[in-house]
Amino acid sequence: PQLRRWIFDGIFSTDWQPHVLEALDSIEDTPVVLLNRFQDLGRFNAVGWDHVEEGRKVAEFLFERGHRRIAYVASHPSNKQAQSLRLEGLRGYMESVGFPIEAGRVELMEEGSPLYAALQRVIDHEADAIYVPGHSRFAIEVMHILQNVMKLRVPTDISVIGEENPWWSSVANPPLTAVNVPYEKVALAAVDL
Repeated sequence: PQLRRWIFDGIFSTDWQPHVLEALDSIEDTPVVLLNRFQDLGRFNAVGWDHVEEGRKVAEFLFERGHRRIAYVASHPSNKQAQSLRLEGLRGYMESVGFPIEAGRVELMEEGSPLYAALQRVIDHEADAIYVPGHSRFAIEVMHILQNVMKLRVPTDISVIGEENPWWSSVANPPLTAVNVPYEKVALAAVDL
């Protein structure tokens, strides 16, 4: 409701909840740019990065470091399409090098699903690395459970790679390897659009 009270030159949105998209769709004569969501291209402009390539690069990074049993543990996402595309890239690379990802090493969690149970399942399927897409705080929670509850050593027993690389990834114990998302480039492209 507040958006309708003001005049804007344009709107950037990182919120994709249905009521937000409905409100944005009702605003006439104001360009709307969604950041990192491509499902609604018929209604809005969008700027983001290539999630398939991201998943492929993570798989390549882990494979080059000797990992052959990579797991994918995704928290309940607000952008399920991005999670699916990252998994597509991860699977595609691992299949191309002859080490397809076992179904038991993929956890697409729903809201309220226990993280410990998901991690136990991928550990039971002998994962040697876990890709945790989305906000890095989730990857740090994964490392906490692996180290302090399951008594595994990160990265000696299992490696973890997160995403979004906030400054605090470097102060995690051990420091979290993370995908460095090109936020500055995305923001510049959105402003240009």
